[in-house]
Amino acid sequence: MTVHFKSSLEGPNLRGMAIVSEPEAAARIGINRIGGEWIAGSSGKFLKIDSPSTG
Repeated sequence: MTVHFKSSLEGPNLRGMAIVSEPEAAARIGINRIGGEWIAGSSGKFLKIDSPSTG
């Protein structure tokens, strides 16, 4: 499985998007701990992330 992650720091928040082949795969790498919203994507599942930075 390949995961593409793109992120940028904006103030105290970490914003980005992870593109994974399936929700279960995202859970295995811990993306579900960050939280987000699954939306339909032509290349699989897109997880929109908007979460406070942990450090």
